[in-house]
Amino acid sequence: MNTLNLQTVILNCAVGTPYTLTSEISTDLLIKTLNVESIYYNITDINYKFYINESSNILITLTKGEYVNEATLCSHIQTQINATALSGYTCTFSSITKKITIAHATNAHTIIWAPRSLNCVLGFDSTNLASATSHTGIYPMDLHPYMGFLELQPYKLNTQGNVLNNHIPLGRLIFGEAITFNNDYILKVSSKSPVNQVLCRMHLLSPTNQLIDITNDYAGANVFVVAQQ
Repeated sequence: MNTLNLQTVILNCAVGTPYTLTSEISTDLLIKTLNVESIYYNITDINYKFYINESSNILITLTKGEYVNEATLCSHIQTQINATALSGYTCTFSSITKKITIAHATNAHTIIWAPRSLNCVLGFDSTNLASATSHTGIYPMDLHPYMGFLELQPYKLNTQGNVLNNHIPLGRLIFGEAITFNNDYILKVSSKSPVNQVLCRMHLLSPTNQLIDITNDYAGANVFVVAQQ
């Protein structure tokens, strides 16, 4: 089957904005090239806070963004802890074990994970940590513990902007790190009736198989779509 480059569609997955085609397409849509610079910010709305308790819960709030290495994230956690009513805390990363340690020289404390927290990024399970002066991760830190889903959905709008045909995506691409594909058809969505809009969405699949829509938090991708005869 030959391919016909009727048009090239560039979708901005960072904001999930629908792309209006210059003409209706009634053939299959395929992604030809995908450039994913970063799957998602590893500190986002879903995991940017936790609590430390010496005698009462103190909220620790992290700055949302992409942390490129473990040591940088640990340094930020230490800064944010000591910016509260707490003081004297250290947060270190071992280049040998790849684990985090949050500690205080004298003060015992518990660590309480907020719902959908960052415990899996830091290498802990979901259980709150019992009172101790030092807490070391059970597992190595994992800055990208989620899998990414790319989803392409074509549909048709009438002149009033109402959806006439809403096509359910027939395929999803799963990936775990920044990737680049070129000249390779990696995701196919069948359009059984003409479409004039295409929407690309991003999701995360958590280690507990929870699907999270992160279209607006997505760090960036260019998706090129071609029509296939």
